[in-house]
Amino acid sequence: MTEETTAGLETRLATKQEAFRGRITPQLVADIQLLSNMLNIKMNDLFPWYHVSNTTISNATSQSMYSDRVKEGYMRVLTHVSAKEATNVPTTIELGIERGGQTIILTRAAPGAVDISVDYDGQAMLIAGDRVKCTFYGGTSEDAIDISCSGYEIKA
Repeated sequence: MTEETTAGLETRLATKQEAFRGRITPQLVADIQLLSNMLNIKMNDLFPWYHVSNTTISNATSQSMYSDRVKEGYMRVLTHVSAKEATNVPTTIELGIERGGQTIILTRAAPGAVDISVDYDGQAMLIAGDRVKCTFYGGTSEDAIDISCSGYEIKA
């Protein structure tokens, strides 16, 4: 398929319906295919994405866990993040996206008991180089922590 923009597409498609009966040409088929491609994400360019990890807090008052970074040529739509501490109750759990050295906070909460998760459900767009960041505040050494993330990647 040749690279083409929408310039001229609207004019070529702005024809009365009865005029199309004798005009189904390869160019018309190509124009309709281009329009369809612009309106839809092809299913073969959509991939499920999951990340699960666990560790223990290592002698710190805060500990961060990260997902893998989004690869070049892809975008990631984050639909769910869950984080919990299984040993003691942390003061706060913060869920966010790390982008260019900055943290974009999606949600922050103080779980009321041990093994209660802090969750994010939505549609957050991550671009190449971004990663999910979960930070546990107020934990103690050797606390068991884990995160679970899901969504999908789109080939750009």
